[in-house]
Amino acid sequence: MDQERSLEQRLAELEALVRTLVVRVTELELQEPGVRTVREAPSAPPRPAPPSEPAAPTPAVPPPTTSAPRKVIRPGETLEDLLGGRILAWLGGLAILVGVVFFLAIAVDRGWIGVEARVALAFLGSTLLLAVGLFLYERRDQTDAAVAAVATALAALYASLTYATASKDVIGQEVGLLVAALIGAVGAAIAVRWRSQLVGALGILGALAAPVLVGGDTSTVALAFMVIALTSAVAVLLWQRWGWLAIGAFVVSAPQFALWADDRGDLALPLLVLALHWALFVVAAIGYELRVPIAEL
Repeated sequence: MDQERSLEQRLAELEALVRTLVVRVTELELQEPGVRTVREAPSAPPRPAPPSEPAAPTPAVPPPTTSAPRKVIRPGETLEDLLGGRILAWLGGLAILVGVVFFLAIAVDRGWIGVEARVALAFLGSTLLLAVGLFLYERRDQTDAAVAAVATALAALYASLTYATASKDVIGQEVGLLVAALIGAVGAAIAVRWRSQLVGALGILGALAAPVLVGGDTSTVALAFMVIALTSAVAVLLWQRWGWLAIGAFVVSAPQFALWADDRGDLALPLLVLALHWALFVVAAIGYELRVPIAEL
């Protein structure tokens, strides 16, 4: 009996404690604003998602095999490529250029063919070499042999032009300047298309030096040619952002402008021409700064 009474007392005390807790929690809920006093029915627990099919195991990727690195001359080029492609190509182009010069010299000494025929053969051979270089580059992908052939052809054309005008007077100075302009335009177009600085140097700087190559005097025609060639050089400089071209163009053109100004009797025209020469290089400097901005001048 005593045990039953003690159990009933414990249940009664527990019931009273629960009531006290309920009252206390209700009072706390009523003190919070916007809290509903009505208890909501507990929502049903979410149904578990059906088990997904196990994903197929991904095949293990084998670790990359590392081979012994080869000596790289420039990105994507090895020593074998340098020796087997570039050097041999340029040596071959140099040999062709030397052959053209020796052909002209020996033909003069031996008297094998006439002057006009020698000039025609020199121009024909140089033009064919230029066509071969263009064909190899455009149809057979970009190769060092094609670039070497085109560069050699441009140099050979200028050499032939110098021989035909300054040495043998087969071509007049005005016609020689026109031919030089054509060679320079072709060289500049190829250099811009191929982004070849060597071809650009031969074509553009060769055109700037054309009045000297053809043995022309300080005439107005030579001056006009120089202005046109220098303007074209500045345009290529700004288009391709070749900083070295500005230095080369100044070194080649400034002495010629100075000699032309020294032969003039008056002062107004030389000052105007020299101011134009200065203005072209100011435009080149400002345009290059806009194309290739730097932190300091």
